[in-house]
Amino acid sequence: MAFIIQKYTEGYGTAGVKELAIACFSYFYSLLRYRGSTQELELSKYFHSIRRYYSSSQMVFLFFRGRSGLFAVLRALGITNGDEVIVPGFTCIPVPNAVVFTGGKPVFADIEQNSVNVSLATIEPCISKNTKAIIVQHTFGAPVADIDQILALCREQGIALIEDCCHALGISYNGKLLGTYGDAAFFSTERSKMISSIYGGITLANTPHLSQRIAEIVSREFFPPDKNHIQSLLTEFIANNLAIWPSLGIRFPILGYYASRAMRWKPLNDQAALRSIKADGYDRLLSASQAAISLSQFRRLSSILNHRRILSSYYDREMKRRGYATLKGLNNKPLLRYPFIFHKRDELIQACASEGITLGRWFESCIHPAACNIEKLGYRKGQCPNAEWLSAHIVNLPTHPGISLRRARYIIDRVAKRITGYM
Repeated sequence: MAFIIQKYTEGYGTAGVKELAIACFSYFYSLLRYRGSTQELELSKYFHSIRRYYSSSQMVFLFFRGRSGLFAVLRALGITNGDEVIVPGFTCIPVPNAVVFTGGKPVFADIEQNSVNVSLATIEPCISKNTKAIIVQHTFGAPVADIDQILALCREQGIALIEDCCHALGISYNGKLLGTYGDAAFFSTERSKMISSIYGGITLANTPHLSQRIAEIVSREFFPPDKNHIQSLLTEFIANNLAIWPSLGIRFPILGYYASRAMRWKPLNDQAALRSIKADGYDRLLSASQAAISLSQFRRLSSILNHRRILSSYYDREMKRRGYATLKGLNNKPLLRYPFIFHKRDELIQACASEGITLGRWFESCIHPAACNIEKLGYRKGQCPNAEWLSAHIVNLPTHPGISLRRARYIIDRVAKRITGYM
């Protein structure tokens, strides 16, 4: 039960009663009649909805997890032993893992000071004759400010540019959708992202050649998820949504617990990723059940983004008005979470938790989570000092649709009171 509650309280709130009903239907349908899918029509609808939304992209690919989409892109680019891929030094472990799984070497670029993103200035010193690709991450949905200059550098040197848009579904920058700047992009619909299907990934190919190569890789190396994969994620989705109703601020942990017991939940193993080992489901495509849950939320993506923009802008105004330390590039953005910095991060989070306020600590390590073996990935302590400092001081506020503006005001007031108490 503790696992379920911990997973859900990281700040979801995007899925609602409709998605819960879809998940329940999918689960019981899979028990009665499983033939590789539960709602094939929904999978097609979801694919075409993404394709229309990102109409400038050559092709869309759907995966069981976002990390699988990145791996497919790297394979399609021919990344192999000795090749270097520049990745942000402030990221999640699936990103450098995907590079390692191809035989390539991740090279970590620091983030800008007082920012959550890499820049041209932090990337350039990392480029060598072995650099084959650069991954830029739009952290929390804040666009990489000089992505045009980074793209120009990549074109000049024949390096592929991949956008990590796991936090940035639907977000635009200078009138252009993030994910359509580089050669390819990957997105996540994991439990804590803009929309949630517990797991799920979208990949965009923005050149004809890369689109063809990814299609070839997918046809040879990826397969539909089996019944156990689907039932495991549906069980977690149902149990989470029964356990907590974020829009009402109500928790029913006993419902989530007994639902998971009744459906004999066996969580998918994420511990392998911490050891840089391919996890179960890495070579799987998106299921129709995930597509149905995601499609329901994707149809209201505009309102979800608008809600996040309102809360993020409110937080930003209030933090600046009160004179607290804020970060660059966050103004008027529909952020996945609103980040700020505080020197006694852990004490603040614990104090707010005692008042029923869940604050985040993304990322608690320059390669998140802290439990991963960063040395195995080739990271050396001190390599990205800005990222290391930020990961020790960052706090984030929730922006998901389960948080009303009234609740956001309460959160800011309580956080401000606690911060004042530490000064």
